[in-house]
Amino acid sequence: MAELLIAIVGSTNLERRDYDPPLRNREQAKLAAVELGRELAKAKHRILVYSSDPGYIEADVVRGYVESGMADAESILLRYPAIAGPVPHFREQDKDYYGPCFKDDPDDSPNWQVCFFSALQKADAVLLLGGASSSLITFLIAEMTGIALIPIATFGGSAQTVWGLASRRFDEKVRRITGAPLWRPDSAAQLVDALASEHTGRDRKESKARDHAGAATDSCYTAQSKTISQASRPFGNSTAARGGSDPAGHILANHDAHLLWNILLADSPTSRSNGRHRSQSP
Repeated sequence: MAELLIAIVGSTNLERRDYDPPLRNREQAKLAAVELGRELAKAKHRILVYSSDPGYIEADVVRGYVESGMADAESILLRYPAIAGPVPHFREQDKDYYGPCFKDDPDDSPNWQVCFFSALQKADAVLLLGGASSSLITFLIAEMTGIALIPIATFGGSAQTVWGLASRRFDEKVRRITGAPLWRPDSAAQLVDALASEHTGRDRKESKARDHAGAATDSCYTAQSKTISQASRPFGNSTAARGGSDPAGHILANHDAHLLWNILLADSPTSRSNGRHRSQSP
């Protein structure tokens, strides 16, 4: 199985009131995140994380990832704005035998929205659990740029909403795993396998699209600019800094929609290098 870079997105913070639909079984969700981290390490996938705040799933995924004993050096990428910060710091980084697993990946932009969403271009796939508004925008970016995404509907939050939108294109096995009402002992392993499967399927579709559509493929991005503008409206006109009080649930403002659009243009089909994983791009 090829090594992939998996972006970890979502939150399970009970102090927040903007989960729609509401979160379910939060404590089990946190344990599920630990199990997912363990399976990601076993599969030799790298992970891309943004916040060490315990309200977000990264903290639990990272714990499972390093405690598996199978995490490679620099296999956990820490993404943050180089100028504005804050720099995520996981407690596992303070342990000598885990510290080498982490690698700083600062972004030149001082804007958390741009830092967060542009980082998705590096990812081969996205793992989504719980979450609020940013999870929905993450889905939009994944759909428009061809990034494989696995939403886990089991625990509610925006991941459940995204599952309702994305699952129609899943095969029956992946649809059943991602939409399961209960978490089972083998759920994490099956979901990590589904991530790789979705990535492979997306790569095949992209290759076929390039062969048949050529430069005309980029024209769809122009038509989709209206989609970006419209998609930003439900999320209001104010932003909250990720890494402050609201890392993964920040709201996309109207001006940020234009920033997001520039990000998408930078990753349009003809701007990508053929035949490479995104994690291998400069």
